[in-house]
Amino acid sequence: MFGCILVLRPLVTPKRKLAAILFADIAGYTDRSSRDEGLALRAREGVERLVKASALIHHGRIVKMLGDGAMLEFASAVEAVSCALDIQEQMASLNVELQLEDAVSVRIGVHVGDVVEEDDDLYGNAVNIASRVHAMAQPGGVCITREVYVQIRPILKLQCAPVGGGASKRLPEEVEVFQVLGQATLPRTARRLPLALAAVAGVFATGLALWMLFASQSPARAEASTSRPSAKRLLLPDWVTPGEWFPVGGDQSLSVYFGNRPARTRMAGDTLMVQA
Repeated sequence: MFGCILVLRPLVTPKRKLAAILFADIAGYTDRSSRDEGLALRAREGVERLVKASALIHHGRIVKMLGDGAMLEFASAVEAVSCALDIQEQMASLNVELQLEDAVSVRIGVHVGDVVEEDDDLYGNAVNIASRVHAMAQPGGVCITREVYVQIRPILKLQCAPVGGGASKRLPEEVEVFQVLGQATLPRTARRLPLALAAVAGVFATGLALWMLFASQSPARAEASTSRPSAKRLLLPDWVTPGEWFPVGGDQSLSVYFGNRPARTRMAGDTLMVQA
């Protein structure tokens, strides 16, 4: 007579909760993959690293990776949208790193609502809406629903515009969708480039005037100084975060200083980047 062992699996009851859901994917990935699968995979790996790093910084959870995309969960709509903006800002640096002929762009959508959690996965109408909203975003853009906009408006103060063309007809229910303007598609350093160039130009002009005055009074010293490497001394702009890279123009032969402290430099295309 054979014994029978009955293994009881703990009953896991699905849990309902509110969550901000972010979907992101690489725009035009299928076409990119058909042209060069190896380069497409390299682009996907780079975007995956960036998405995971941004999710960690903004207290998000990677629910699952979806081929060339990802589904993320946040307890806060503010953190979800901040993560989306951070990803889009960092895409410029990623494209410099990847050095692909065609720049990689990401589409992102965010919705907040009631979801069902089961076995570490999320289900429900809010998930379906977030997936549809992300498909409405332009390459390099971020789309959000009105529910998200209402929650982030007093904190992030973003400029948004309604998505037209019958956007709500593509959703499982009547939902108003907004496109985040400016900040989602334009990296922070690029948005503030005129300010940076103005600050650099002012410092450079002051330095040039002092050098000309010194040269006129001491020709011998002026001749000797021409043999030294070119140097540029900068005032740290008030908008630059320590450790952040920002553009100053010029070539890599320049020696850049913040006061008397040498600054780290690198070239991004034809632009000299300086690390604060």
